[in-house]
Amino acid sequence: MLVLLLAFLLLSSIVFFLVYVAMRPTKEQTAMEKRLDSLVAIKVTAAHPRSEAKDTKQTTRLYLWLEEALKGTNLLMKLESLLLRAQSKLHPGAVLGLSLLLAIGVSMLTYVLTWMLTAAIAAGVCAGYLPILMLQIQARRRLAAFDAVLADCIEMCARALRAGHSLTSAIGMVADDAPEPAKTEFTEIFRKQSYGLGLRDALMESLQRMPSTDLQVVITGMLVQKETGGNLVEIMERLASLIRDRARIQREVRTHTAQGRMTGWILCMLPVILLVIINLLDPGYSRVLFQTDSGKKLLSIGIVLLAMGAFTIRRIVRGIEV
Repeated sequence: MLVLLLAFLLLSSIVFFLVYVAMRPTKEQTAMEKRLDSLVAIKVTAAHPRSEAKDTKQTTRLYLWLEEALKGTNLLMKLESLLLRAQSKLHPGAVLGLSLLLAIGVSMLTYVLTWMLTAAIAAGVCAGYLPILMLQIQARRRLAAFDAVLADCIEMCARALRAGHSLTSAIGMVADDAPEPAKTEFTEIFRKQSYGLGLRDALMESLQRMPSTDLQVVITGMLVQKETGGNLVEIMERLASLIRDRARIQREVRTHTAQGRMTGWILCMLPVILLVIINLLDPGYSRVLFQTDSGKKLLSIGIVLLAMGAFTIRRIVRGIEV
């Protein structure tokens, strides 16, 4: 009965995740909603500036105690940076509160079902990490989408410079024609320059929102050219070619390391899948692992060794890809 309940929960989670992915809005819909929200926010601010400030204070007050408790800590600063890179509207306190609720709820449910403290702690840690993991995936996808179009944006900027436009005007042209998320980043750079912020400061702030290695190389080349002189058009064209070559090499490396990633997934998921299948075919087969002290110890050791193996394989594959 316990195994069937766990299998039902696992299948339900998979189904809900697939429904979430299928119903998720596209990039064009997200960009349109952001534009509409910005227009509505401008109208509301102009009509009722005090009411909007009051609503903002009421919204942030719910998580203020948690943010105040962690104010100045490395955890809160990293979480704020992650939210900035993921372009999420959530508050750091909301993410931390959701993580705590998931960790406590899942750990208590696991302990009630299995009466194993180690499994409950492991399940609680994994569940509490889920909101942060989703933000990391969102930030990673946004960074990958930005890197995929960065070379085209740099070439567009170089063509605008060759046509006689200034660097600020070229950045504005890229902001008008570039796809998301490059459009948002270059628009922010152009907007801050229009407000009087220096080019160096505007570019360095863009690195905080988009910590791309390729963007860092481009910004370094632009700042060095500004200080020492040189042909900026040729520099940007060479940087665009360099970014494309680097992306091509990274794709080749990922192709060669695909076997290692697949091996890691198989080694991590095979014991769990076999345990579920065997218990479905022969109920009570693994009862000794959950109801005896020696079985619980062996199961805990197996979970720890499985996690260590997955971490080791991930580090090896990541080291080769980098």
